[in-house]
Amino acid sequence: MQPRTKNRRNLIAFLLVASVPLCAASWAGIETSATPHRTSEAVVQELATTVFLVRHAEKAGPGDPEFAGASPSDPPLNAAGVARAEELVRTLDEAGVTAIYSSPYERTRATVRPLAERFGLEVTEHAAADVAGLVERIRADNRGGFVVVAGHSNTVPALVEALGAGAVPPIEEAWEYDNLYIVTIEASGRARVSTLKYGARSRPRDG
Repeated sequence: MQPRTKNRRNLIAFLLVASVPLCAASWAGIETSATPHRTSEAVVQELATTVFLVRHAEKAGPGDPEFAGASPSDPPLNAAGVARAEELVRTLDEAGVTAIYSSPYERTRATVRPLAERFGLEVTEHAAADVAGLVERIRADNRGGFVVVAGHSNTVPALVEALGAGAVPPIEEAWEYDNLYIVTIEASGRARVSTLKYGARSRPRDG
């Protein structure tokens, strides 16, 4: 077994156990399938779709060198944001990402661009406000896959809820960038969410 395949299988199993607990009989069914020539990984992939959701990383503002010449309505990432985008690669390096979605803004595209390069994927853009349309697209096109979505402080919680995983606390627009939401969707449509932190810890700004 190749190391990357093993790590990916371990991640699949971890996410199912942590985010969508299965009863003992169901888990045993994976291991003792009536179709013995199919691997456990293939069966697990049929059972669940995993969606990783992040807000875009830190954006440049007045006073940041990256902001010079940028559109105020579409700023790039600042140095901290670039570092966080690289940290996302490290965090999901063994996740076997199969699709990446971003809203059509430079700060969201730049957040997932290094990850797309790591996995040799194109970043698919989708209108930020069309939460229902993106959820439908994920469910239709990525069954059993590992999907990454880069959104915004107001759209990421809405996406988590629209995927069926329930409500999560609001994201602080002014300073909170370090949440990584993992939504696991069973074939039945039932979904659960786990929230992790990645990269440098976000903290409220003084004053």
